[in-house]
Amino acid sequence: MEINSTGGKLLKHSSALVGPQTTESINKFHTDYAILSCKALSKDGIITDSNEYESHIKELMINKAKQVILAIDASKFDGNSLISFGHLSNIDYIVTDIEFDDEWKSILENHSVKVI
Repeated sequence: MEINSTGGKLLKHSSALVGPQTTESINKFHTDYAILSCKALSKDGIITDSNEYESHIKELMINKAKQVILAIDASKFDGNSLISFGHLSNIDYIVTDIEFDDEWKSILENHSVKVI
């Protein structure tokens, strides 16, 4: 297996790499896909997280990737967290463990988000 790393500060609670070195490294990438998670997704399409450093990296990856996949479980829907880092209009696919009700189906369809 080959592993490439962005470098940066390793956060203990999430094992995420963050900081200026991470940002500099990501700015050099031209990625096809970004697979992200979040703390919450609101019905108005706002994607939020609780850590400002991770949120910055996620926002950067959204802007660098050709396609963005949001991987979230049922507990993340209909909520908000501290820091906004994206919007459903930035998302191409959602991978989740739930069947959506008609309201969520309409919200996702209005933003052209495909469900996997």
